[in-house]
Amino acid sequence: MSYQSAIDAAGGGKRLSQSTLSDGVVDQSPEELLAQARRLDADVTLEEYTLARVMYSENGSGPAVHLLCIGDADVNRAERKRVSVFKHATGGTSRFGQQGVGGRPVSTRFDPTVRTLRAARFILSGDARGITRGGTHYYDPRTQLAMWAKGDPHYCHPLAILESWTFSKPIVRRTTDDEGRRVCELGDSNGGGMEWVGAIDGVDAWDLMVLKTRSTAASQARHYEQARAVIESRGATQPTDNTELVALVAAAGVAAAAARVL
Repeated sequence: MSYQSAIDAAGGGKRLSQSTLSDGVVDQSPEELLAQARRLDADVTLEEYTLARVMYSENGSGPAVHLLCIGDADVNRAERKRVSVFKHATGGTSRFGQQGVGGRPVSTRFDPTVRTLRAARFILSGDARGITRGGTHYYDPRTQLAMWAKGDPHYCHPLAILESWTFSKPIVRRTTDDEGRRVCELGDSNGGGMEWVGAIDGVDAWDLMVLKTRSTAASQARHYEQARAVIESRGATQPTDNTELVALVAAAGVAAAAARVL
């Protein structure tokens, strides 16, 4: 049985717990929520529950492979910091809640489902580890662009996010353009940065773009051009399958190589 069919098997929509949110922080303690989850599955651990909660909060209705990518990336981040998934996801606050509130690096505001628990177990057991090839950060360019276009002040243009993450450029000022959209101005690079991991089988980068620590400056620049080409082309047109996405990436790679030669 494939990961997808196992994750999407019947009964996956059942909630493991029921919680409420106040000022961006979940009211119930993790211990209380874990106890609720154990009434449904006596074997669920805090790490499994936490990662399942991350997956649902970040992309609960997304394809199974997206859940696995999110889980793999957050486990990678936790391992890099040498902390548990729980400590990473809660930002050291020991409470679940909204991303950014209390320094939480990811969202854990929503209660997980059986489906996301299944996905979390595939990652934490090691069966599906490595799907992101070292990825640690992710975002949804399609949603980012849609919310930015609507003038939501919490969203930057997806290309601004890509450049900021790739070249470690902080957002130093947020202004508004004539259409009411957020303009996120970037500062100077702090050095280092990240790079797009490239196409992942079954993942449309227009819906989930995963980045990792850069390997070399040349690789970083190449992957930036490829990721930028994906966002620019998909923002205007809508390729419908991964074959077309791979073709876009390949074309971007050729263009980037030609630019370096010139």
